Amino acid sequence: MKNLNAELPDIRGYLLSHFEQAMEQGWINIYYQPVVRSITGMVCGAEALCRWIDPEYGMISPGDLIPVLEENGRIFDLDLYVMECVCRDFHSLLNKKTDRIIPVSINLSRKDFLHEDVVERIEKIASWYQVPRELINIEITETAFIQQQSLLSAFIEQFHTLGYQVWMDDFGTAYSSLGALKDLDFDELKIDMSFLSTASEKAKIIIEDVVRMAKRIGIQTLAEGVETKDQYEFLRRIGCEKIQGFYFGRPMTGTAFGQYCRSHHLDLEPLSWKKYYDDLGRIDYQTDTTLCVVEDDGQNMQVVFINPTYEKVLAKAGITDLNGWFHEINTPNNLTHDFYRRFANEQLRKLPGTQTIIFPTGSHYLQLNGRVAASYENNDIYAMQIRYFDVHTKTPYQQNVEYFENLYFICDDIAVYDLASMTIYGVKSSLSEQPMGAGDKTMDAVQFAHDWIADFVYPADQERAKKFLDVHTLSARLHKNKGRPLSILLRCLDEEGQFVWKQNIFVMIPDTNGQKVLNVVMPAGLDEKTIQQITMENVERSGGQQRLQAAVTKGIAASILWRNQEQYASIKYFWKDRQRRFAGASRSFLDYYGFASVDDIVGKTDEDMHWHVQKEPFRDDELDVIEHGKHVQHKVGTCIARGVQHTIVADKMPVYQDGRIIGLMGWFIDQDEILQGAGKLDQIETIDSVTKLANTTGFLYSFRIYMRQLWERGEPFVLMHVSIPEYEIFLYTYGPKAGDQCLQAIAGQLNEAAGRENVIGRITGSHFFLLLQNKSEQEMTELTKEVQTRINSLRQVGGWKFAGTADIESTMMDEKRVSRDDFASAVYDMLDHFGKGNG
Repeated sequence: MKNLNAELPDIRGYLLSHFEQAMEQGWINIYYQPVVRSITGMVCGAEALCRWIDPEYGMISPGDLIPVLEENGRIFDLDLYVMECVCRDFHSLLNKKTDRIIPVSINLSRKDFLHEDVVERIEKIASWYQVPRELINIEITETAFIQQQSLLSAFIEQFHTLGYQVWMDDFGTAYSSLGALKDLDFDELKIDMSFLSTASEKAKIIIEDVVRMAKRIGIQTLAEGVETKDQYEFLRRIGCEKIQGFYFGRPMTGTAFGQYCRSHHLDLEPLSWKKYYDDLGRIDYQTDTTLCVVEDDGQNMQVVFINPTYEKVLAKAGITDLNGWFHEINTPNNLTHDFYRRFANEQLRKLPGTQTIIFPTGSHYLQLNGRVAASYENNDIYAMQIRYFDVHTKTPYQQNVEYFENLYFICDDIAVYDLASMTIYGVKSSLSEQPMGAGDKTMDAVQFAHDWIADFVYPADQERAKKFLDVHTLSARLHKNKGRPLSILLRCLDEEGQFVWKQNIFVMIPDTNGQKVLNVVMPAGLDEKTIQQITMENVERSGGQQRLQAAVTKGIAASILWRNQEQYASIKYFWKDRQRRFAGASRSFLDYYGFASVDDIVGKTDEDMHWHVQKEPFRDDELDVIEHGKHVQHKVGTCIARGVQHTIVADKMPVYQDGRIIGLMGWFIDQDEILQGAGKLDQIETIDSVTKLANTTGFLYSFRIYMRQLWERGEPFVLMHVSIPEYEIFLYTYGPKAGDQCLQAIAGQLNEAAGRENVIGRITGSHFFLLLQNKSEQEMTELTKEVQTRINSLRQVGGWKFAGTADIESTMMDEKRVSRDDFASAVYDMLDHFGKGNG
């Protein structure tokens, strides 16, 4: 192999004259250098680097190549070439569906931004190879910021709009870094370790501050040029999220990359978990306060990170064996496990923001603060802080906690009533949905009793509960009982949604002049038969049984009954004036069709709403009711709701005023809902379980009805096919859960565009069909454009980025396609093309 520098004085001329050939012949190869997530040790990405391997002169240094191309206006061609090679590699991997896919970053030179179409050219390549944009990160070298900062801002915004991340490369190697960071919207900083070549304390402080600053302004950090274990451990400890350098691997070919990771036991991070680990990385690990990062899968908790300050507090509380402590937390059927599992399930997982709980342990108290920092599927990351309170340190929290030190762990709910202010302070709560939330909350005692009894006490026990929780008589009842506790057995809602017997106790707190009362709720600890006997004796002794019967026989006003029926009944009610225009409807009716307000239908007829393919039967029935006073009972028909054709059973009756018919009232039930309740829905399943649109069976049923209208009444319609080719790659890349959310998002956009008066079905994958009636050519053009715009503008699906394009084909079904043979042929072609579909 010849020596390039020795034998070619004019290196520049050789590179320029052979540049096109090098790209065409594949002399310029793409190498990938691994990027590792510091907190997990998994490979979470790679940087694409080009290597010119000349058949005659061997490896040509990037240091020789890049400046020549930049000076001669050819660097843009190289960067586009790298982008195309990377996307081609992605396309091959995605089609094979054999390996996990990780994001790759590509470098753009400052000269690239002299081309106005740089974003368009990059996007065109990604779109051609159907590469999810989250797989491509754009690195912009810091030297580009010196003269082009105003131009870069617009380019970065365009990249973000399309779903790409934009990184600042080589942070710290030029004076423009901080200014660019202030004015430009970057997603990640690449910290060049070379500018801190010494391992001095000053150098470490600078890196620590850069990482902490980046977290505060919401930017991720990646350190490149990491070569030693000490550097890696230091960066991991301060919370630098990603590591790149020779310590984890040199740049290598794509084939060698996979082999290298396997041989070095480097797992590839699943892309579907990317957001979860990104959120984990946003935690400030350099905090001066206590910090313990815990991962919880719903069954077990494990420590991801703990700082020395947190460990000192645990040691002060007598906890020195961290593994033993978490073993106890993860072992069911002990008080420690029950306490922490309830705190996680009822507070951290259910309520937003920071949650607090304080509890006694030995001669002191611990206050635990925590928040969910990351979530995916059933996994959560908690960022925890802990505080230690000595018995001699009286805090407001401790003053309340002292009342129940020995009861804390066996009680479900604990509260302190202040009868002077008529307030209740919730200390511990078994259910986050209760009025006191998860505890540590003060509220009006009367309002609390009203809300808690209504929603969390078994109806048959509510009258007794109202008397027991009456704060206006509580002090007198306690004094009458000579200060002894008051108690009652009530059936209360538990975390499993069951009403279970619990003992509710009031205890007067000493030295408060009867103004503060402790209230605890705990499991009854008695068998069902004993509890029922005690309860019935109390009810009979107090005359409650007779009063309960009297309340039932007293009756309820008709207006109250109707108001509840209108708001809460599952049957769909509606009423119309004599012109068959809607005058009102129940909440269930509006929800069924997807209307936010009754204003969306008032003053309109069924024909205005376009939700019946066969309009005449509905119109004729209503005219019979209004003009002849007939009652229509159990009439079977079909309607379109949320893009799906449903079979309904309807009743309609005249509404009289002073003996004259002033309108009609009707109600209907959905046949599928009834069958579903009876457990028989699988016999005639017509709804796609993912999108709630029609499945293949349901769509073909509607298609047949539309064809019958065409055959018998000459009513043409349009069959529209919408497909999203990027869906299959998205499904493979992010998994079934993300795939379902993608389909739901697409279905939502189709419903918004056309669902109120047209049938929409999903046959298989991302292939959707619409049946459109009464559409002019202009309306079809507008609808097609709206569907394309809605789907093409989807950039986020759940926690994942998405870039899709809608392919749309429309066929006019008119007299030219009117025969039954054409119908049979169309159905056959559809099923043959898409297989059995989704139902």
